[in-house]
Amino acid sequence: MNAMRKLTPLLFLLITCLADAQTRMPVNFYMHLKGQINENFNIKADLVKRGDSLFGHYEYVFSEYDNTSYYIYIGNTIEMKGIALSNGTIKLFEPPFGKSSLFEGRFVNQKRFSGHWIGPDGNLKIPFDLSEEYANGSVPLNVFSLKDSVFITPKSRQPKAILDLLLLFPAESGNVVMSDSLRKIIAEKFSEGSHGSLNPDSIINNIRRLYFGNFKLYQSPSTDSSTSMKNWSKSKTMEVVLNDGNLLTLKIIHKVSIGEGSPKKVIDAITVFLKNARIVGLADLIRESYLPKINEMVDSKIREKFHLSPSASLKDAGFFADRITTFDQVFITRQGIGFFFNEYSIAGPETGGFEVIVPFQEVGDGLFKDGVLSELLH
Repeated sequence: MNAMRKLTPLLFLLITCLADAQTRMPVNFYMHLKGQINENFNIKADLVKRGDSLFGHYEYVFSEYDNTSYYIYIGNTIEMKGIALSNGTIKLFEPPFGKSSLFEGRFVNQKRFSGHWIGPDGNLKIPFDLSEEYANGSVPLNVFSLKDSVFITPKSRQPKAILDLLLLFPAESGNVVMSDSLRKIIAEKFSEGSHGSLNPDSIINNIRRLYFGNFKLYQSPSTDSSTSMKNWSKSKTMEVVLNDGNLLTLKIIHKVSIGEGSPKKVIDAITVFLKNARIVGLADLIRESYLPKINEMVDSKIREKFHLSPSASLKDAGFFADRITTFDQVFITRQGIGFFFNEYSIAGPETGGFEVIVPFQEVGDGLFKDGVLSELLH
């Protein structure tokens, strides 16, 4: 009996630790998830966890068969932002964040996220079950994160430099050639200076060294007055737009501010064809004879976005020309072809950076459907 009394706390501790180990998740992770809501609505999601914060998006996936062909339709991309609570519960809110529907659940193991989708009023609760999966031409990614700050001297509290980095980097793959080529592309896009390493920790540490080194170098009355004796802030983070059909679309969001001025924001959006690890361009997607039509479509989407009539002058609205004939960046989403324009690329600061999406259905026969898009569209 005494032996049992001594063993009982040990057994309880062991059971508790085992149960906790089943649901304990890494501090940082990326997951490509697939599953169902209410057992009849298929969805796909991309989710990033960074500490207690989470962000990502999901889409509904619909299928239809008309006796001759099988079609897959993708719903609109719905953004998610959320938090991981200390008890293991995860809450992912849809826009407007905190005031609408949400996913609330737990990771029942390292690869499965289950719970309920809850409507805006809290009364409607529908079960969901999602599992991590990298089939259909998707690739696993690892998360590398840094948040740091320094003062000009140990005793001073001003000026201060803040650095925030989030790098998504390909995990080990059976296809070594593709994996190494993909790492090189992401490293070149994310790195700064002449740093040529493919080691993600080294990439982040090099950015940290350069940034804080420059901060201290310019904190002197004898240097440029626009940068000296002022607080600095810099963030460089990544988001997954698409990871499916052998296509990986990433956004690198770079924000910099000095002093009290508004942050300067630059976004680099790229799509990589995973079969040969090559960056996709517009010529891979659109037939050459159709390019003038694409120009018209993008022009129309921009006017629609900024509530301008077809005959309105773009110059009067802050654009540099009345016709959009150049594209800053081209990328692929589940719904269509994206065109991103950074601030000052085609317009002044009044418009800021923005994107427009031309749906695949609207492009129609102008698409190369049997090229890099073949697996995504079929």
